This record gives sequence, structure tokens and C-alpha cells, in this order.
Amino acid sequence: MNKKSRKLIASLLVVLLANLLLFECVFASLPTTPKPSNRNIHYFVGLFSYDIWRYSDGVNWTPEGYEGEKNKRMPFTYSFDIPNRKIKRVAVTKFDPTMTDPNGEDLYFYSRYKQELWVDRAPQVSYRYVPNIVGSIQGLGTESVTFIVEVIGDLDAPSPEDITRNDQNQNVRGLRYYFPMLFEIELEPEGGNASLSTIPRQVVLSEVSSQIEKKYWRRTSRTRSPIHRGMQTTPMSVIRKVRYRLLAVVPSHQAIRVGLLTTDRFRLITCIFTTKRKGRLLQTLLPLHAPHPHRVRPLTDGTWTRSSPPAS
Repeated sequence: MNKKSRKLIASLLVVLLANLLLFECVFASLPTTPKPSNRNIHYFVGLFSYDIWRYSDGVNWTPEGYEGEKNKRMPFTYSFDIPNRKIKRVAVTKFDPTMTDPNGEDLYFYSRYKQELWVDRAPQVSYRYVPNIVGSIQGLGTESVTFIVEVIGDLDAPSPEDITRNDQNQNVRGLRYYFPMLFEIELEPEGGNASLSTIPRQVVLSEVSSQIEKKYWRRTSRTRSPIHRGMQTTPMSVIRKVRYRLLAVVPSHQAIRVGLLTTDRFRLITCIFTTKRKGRLLQTLLPLHAPHPHRVRPLTDGTWTRSSPPAS
């Protein structure tokens, strides 16, 4: 075997290895960015690349494609996980660096683990391409998904990355084109369980845990006694950082009890109101963060109760 033939075989082996690596399944735990206007929507910029090689004859290209080729079909298998969250939906579009919710260039920077700016990558990005998810997405409803993205685009860019090595034949040429894609990932809301518990003289919103059951107390003139006895509990679902207004009426005491519940990191902050003004629904709720010191007294568990109706 002569020297020229050995160089040709070596070049072909490099091309083969490069293209085998190209279609490996990409798996990552994503550094996503939440959408400011909806915290259950997360974004990530996936940076897909495609390599082409020219033979040592300086004319022909490998079957993977050639410089300037139009409407090239390129499949990519992609997997990612978002720990401790369930993935509800995944959509993919061409990345637009001018997007504003969130800021596109900032999103790209965070998606690259803060190691790369958009302006540095932009010259190597294809002029035209359209990505689509092909087939079904495996793993929806869990924290890990796998799917195939097919890109139809041009192997043409302002300045494609030159991946030719110095030890290759002088006519061998390798080019890499980039296709950044915006992944929109919808997550199921973070939530927990809560219960609305009622007894004749009190309305209590309590956190229910698989390990801890909180007991709420009230102060009487003679003793401090647990008031959880005889409660009727209604389970309900709560979503993090969503405010809930809960109403219970105790006809025997002609009283209206209104509770305002806010969830924060699964901890339920409770504000409890009591009034004996018959037949009137309270419209003004006491702010959770600033209870009035003269009209509100704390219960021993940190919740609050109003002993008189609010001012009109």
C-alpha cells in the first residue's frame, strides 16, 4: 500500500468517526431559564451542530453533505432531565436572539453554562433552518424526556467552523455548522397538599405532611387546649405561590370565617378571620405580611385571628 493510499484511508476513518459521534444521543440536566411571566414555562437553547467533510481529492464530499447544500435533513436524538419536576410539554423552534421574555442573548449565555456569548457563536450559525420534533416524546409526566428533532436547513453560514486537523491531507476539509434551537419546556406546577378543617368556633387551614401533622391551639381563659379534635378535614391541592381564598360558614354561631392561604415553598401561611356580624361577607382581607397589632392577635402556632370585624 503506497503512502497516498494510507493517507486516503486515514482521512476516511476520521470522517467516519466524526459522523458516528454526531448522532450520539445528547443527554443533559438543563440549566433552564424560567419565563418571567409564567414560572412554569422554562427555556433552554440547544446548540446542535452538523459536520461535513471533503475528500482528499479536493473536489468530492462525503455522503453527509457538501458546502452550501440546501434543505439538508438532519436528525438529532436529544434527552434531558429536570430533577424533581414533572415535564408536561416540550416544543422546539428556531432560536431568536432578539426575544425578550426572557432576553434572548442572556438566555443563550445561561444555556451555555455562562461560558459562551451569542456574538461569538453567531457567525457559525446557518442562515436558514427549521427544527421540528419528529414522532412522540418519551417520558412526558416524568422528570426525564427523550425525543428526536429533525432540522431542515442549509449548510451555509457567514463563517462555518473549520474542524480540519493539521495532520490531515492538505485537500481534506471539515466544516461544522450550528443550529441553535429554542426549547420551550412546560412543567407541572410545584404543589403540595393542604386541608381545610372546620370546628364549631374556628376555621383552620393546616399543612398536611406524610410525616408531620401540625396541631393548632387556641388560648382560653383557664387553659390552653388543642382545637384539632372533632375537625372535619377536606383535602385539597395547592400550587406554589398561588393565593387562595377559602370560606366556611358556621350557621350555629351566625359567623362567617374567611381564610386567605398563600403557599411558599410548600409552607402554608395562614391568616384567619372571624366576625359575628350576621349575613355579611367580608370583602377586606387582612394582609398576611402586615397584621394590624390592635385588631389581630397571634395564635400559638403563628397563625392570626381577628377578634372583631374590619372597619367598613
